[in-house]
Amino acid sequence: MSEQKPSLTYRDAGVDIDAGNELVNRIKDTAARTRRPEVLGGLGGFGAMVSIPAGYQEPV
Repeated sequence: MSEQKPSLTYRDAGVDIDAGNELVNRIKDTAARTRRPEVLGGLGGFGAMVSIPAGYQEPV
């Protein structure tokens, strides 16, 4: 059997979760002022999603 490699952590990959959370806390009020009804989800997610109304022409 092959030897199992140790798991890689976010910190090992250079990700500082505490710093990310602090950034979200610092920008959340500013970001909230840019929010539109089409936005799905909240601040801090990995990506963003919007609901595009039916019949919308050339959304991108």
